Amino acid sequence: MPMNREERAKQFAPFESMHGLREALAKKEREHEMQERITLSEEQEADIAATLSELKAGDLIDMVCFVDGFYVKVRGKVRKIDFSFRILQVENGKVPFSDLFSLEIFHKCDFSENF
Repeated sequence: MPMNREERAKQFAPFESMHGLREALAKKEREHEMQERITLSEEQEADIAATLSELKAGDLIDMVCFVDGFYVKVRGKVRKIDFSFRILQVENGKVPFSDLFSLEIFHKCDFSENF
């Protein structure tokens, strides 16, 4: 009886003799590349605080933030600035003020751009 296509295709599927080895190696590599959090100078903290005070919803910003052991550069539109909880919401993500490394306004939102 001939094999159907699906059964025949399984013969040629990649074989992994040590299940999970690839994932374990990738995880170890990622851990090795992780960075230590950098302590900001008073001047850097003041620059970020000044920029935060100028921000409003709709502004397009460039920021570098510390996420899961890595510094990540992000450009996005500000959705909300919560000074009570010290959180900046950009697009669909939330960034604690304490995770900001740098922050610049790329484009100020004109009120008419929101509509």
